[in-house]
Amino acid sequence: MTYPQLAGSVHQQHHQKEVAAWVTERRDAVGDVPSVFTRQLMRLLMKKMGHPTDTSHDYDYTDWDAVDRLGRELAESVKTAHAAPA
Repeated sequence: MTYPQLAGSVHQQHHQKEVAAWVTERRDAVGDVPSVFTRQLMRLLMKKMGHPTDTSHDYDYTDWDAVDRLGRELAESVKTAHAAPA
């Protein structure tokens, strides 16, 4: 299967306006096209940070202990907010 290729610059975390407009106008047509750029960018970032880059495997970098702590902290803050007098 072949896919069209689209390239444009990203400056200060924003795509070129013309490129963004082109994609927006053709959203239905390009919606299912895999983003090679995104995959390559993620591989580059992972390599730079010393993580594996083998795309034949999925990797989970989630710090589940931190997620648990956040959940407990949020639950405690909700409990405290509901216990406080109005």
